[in-house]
Amino acid sequence: MISLQLLHPHWIKNNGDDPSDHCAHGSIELVIDETQFISESDGEWTVSAAALFLRKTVLQLIYTQRYFRR
Repeated sequence: MISLQLLHPHWIKNNGDDPSDHCAHGSIELVIDETQFISESDGEWTVSAAALFLRKTVLQLIYTQRYFRR
């Protein structure tokens, strides 16, 4: 099982919306089959950018698998 959780999401200044900050920030936790790969203690991430890269990677894997199954 894969568990990916966003912990403590916030804007960079932690005090509400900042028009110059276009990315959400926060800690994440990634656990796959009871093995923890990323934890809160690993620091903060620009989670909106990380989510886009994860989506791109997953879609590439799906399209690659579909292409090679033919």
